[in-house]
Amino acid sequence: MSSSSSPRHVAIIGMGLVGCLAALGLAKRFSWEVDIYESRSSTSQAIDDNKTINLALSNRGLRSFEEIDPRLAAELVRQSVPLYGRTIHKSDGKTEFQAYGPRGEAIYSVNRLTMIALLKEAIDACPLITTHYSRKLLKSDGRNLVFEDPATGERTSASADLVIGADGAYSTVREQMRRVIKMDLTTRWAPLSYMKIEVPPMVRPDGNTDHAFDPTTLHVWPRKDFLLIAPSNPDKTFTCVLWAPESLLEGLRDKEAATHFLQEQFPSFVAATCSADVVKQVTTGPIVPMSSTKCFPMNDADRILIGDAAHAIVPYLGHGANVGFEDVRILLECLEREVDQVSALDAYSRIRRDDLEAIEAISWGHNKELGQSVLEISYRIRKSLDFFLARLFPGRWAPLYAAVTFEAGTPYSKVIERHQRQQRIIRTLTWFVSTLLLLTLWRVLGQPGLVTFLHLFMLDQAFCSA
Repeated sequence: MSSSSSPRHVAIIGMGLVGCLAALGLAKRFSWEVDIYESRSSTSQAIDDNKTINLALSNRGLRSFEEIDPRLAAELVRQSVPLYGRTIHKSDGKTEFQAYGPRGEAIYSVNRLTMIALLKEAIDACPLITTHYSRKLLKSDGRNLVFEDPATGERTSASADLVIGADGAYSTVREQMRRVIKMDLTTRWAPLSYMKIEVPPMVRPDGNTDHAFDPTTLHVWPRKDFLLIAPSNPDKTFTCVLWAPESLLEGLRDKEAATHFLQEQFPSFVAATCSADVVKQVTTGPIVPMSSTKCFPMNDADRILIGDAAHAIVPYLGHGANVGFEDVRILLECLEREVDQVSALDAYSRIRRDDLEAIEAISWGHNKELGQSVLEISYRIRKSLDFFLARLFPGRWAPLYAAVTFEAGTPYSKVIERHQRQQRIIRTLTWFVSTLLLLTLWRVLGQPGLVTFLHLFMLDQAFCSA
């Protein structure tokens, strides 16, 4: 934007991960003055540690950090744990490794409190950014803002050329915008809720500590209707998440019921952890519902929504924060490219709409993949074929998860379009190979033999799936 039409003063509501990154981006790229307002009394209180689960930092999210602050990006990677795939823990006790990418790519398991601390340190070192705590937004009338101190009730006012709502899924900025513009807002509640379980380091016989499981993979115990996942931390702990229907989790408040459930469903997990401590967490820990929220448009002339304020995404894919970090990158690009603020905000809202629809659909589908599909032979065959074709046609073929996670420059909408095209190709190849096989069997066995073969094959499949 031209200097005459660009905002010189920006107010960001919400000092979470996305709001902090946006502040850094605006200050470092454009040298704009930024004020961040947080309703709580400190940054650490902005995240509820009892409900906070690790985030999986992917190439998409990392790209935003690298473009804004390369040193911060490098430090994030240093304080994370690279995960190269999933270790599937089956009901019979066997395990199976499934790689994330066809070329050994990794995602990074990062503790949210670690990330917010690093972002806060970077913000404090930037003279163009001012932080304001205990400022709960009461009113946003375009560029004019009214705040209240939750403790004292004292009210203050402020104004800015641009207001950015990064205040989460229950955004006050969004609700204020809906009073003056026609905004579509939808919320979809997930059938599963989650519970956080912290696993301490394992103590060896010699007194030294170690990870309870291999720290370089995401450990998954899929059980169709519920599942347990365990990403690792640099301090040798695991921040685990139990996803299950709320009624099931409520039934685990009884110590005996929780002990029986864990030992029956996740024996390898119980054997490697301090079972008494895990049971205590299951019987007393908070049960957190999950939902997705999306809105359109995400802006008016003076205000824009980013992160969960614009699109809360269910955590099945572990990609919600990455989408928010990408929001920041796209917003900065729009502000840099467009001729004025209104055009930039309109462009951001328009660009993100299709991509957010796509990543929401992918995230919902990932629940079935983690909970059930990873155990199916057909899934493993399809995944192997995907990896083979990705290596054979680099840049032209990519498995869905790998494209979402590692192709930082490909919009989500293009990712899902290509995935659908690849699925059509695979179905065509499957039909061709099946037809060729049937014709070959016809010639070798004749019609009676072929009918008998197919009958026995279908009986065998029915028996195996029973």
